[in-house]
This record gives sequence, structure tokens and C-alpha cells, in this order.
Amino acid sequence: MCDCKKDIEQKLTTRFKEMAPEASGHEVKLQGYAYCFGEKLTIRAFMPYKTTAEFPLKKGGTKIKNETGNMSFNYCPFCGEKQ
Repeated sequence: MCDCKKDIEQKLTTRFKEMAPEASGHEVKLQGYAYCFGEKLTIRAFMPYKTTAEFPLKKGGTKIKNETGNMSFNYCPFCGEKQ
């Protein structure tokens, strides 16, 4: 797999240090990566999503229902390399 996650975190950390030189212990971690189990243990990018809809009730009216989930990428969202 590519090194985009590590490279982008490094670039963002460098930029963060430039923007806040008075601070110390700068660190930037990209969110939306998870370890996935399969034939082998891999780290893959994912994106959370949320659905919202109004469902009719039997006694009349409607109720808003929310659900969340995650979708993972087969390709790096930065360089397009197959994961």
C-alpha cells in the first residue's frame, strides 16, 4: 500500500508547527483509518456516513430515524493506488 497517510500527516504537522510556533508537541493524525481483518491485517481508509429519514408511524405522524455506518475505500483517496 502507499505511504500517503504517513506523508500527509508529516506535511500537516510541519504546517501546524509553522502556524503555531509558540506551541510544543505538535502532532497531526488523519482520522478515518482502521485496521481491517481479512487474508491479512491491513490499514484502510474509511469514511463514516449518517442517514436521516422520516418514517410514518402506524398511529399517524412521522418519526425521524438516524442511522450511521462506515464505508471503506478500495483505493487510496489521495493517490488512487489499490489498497
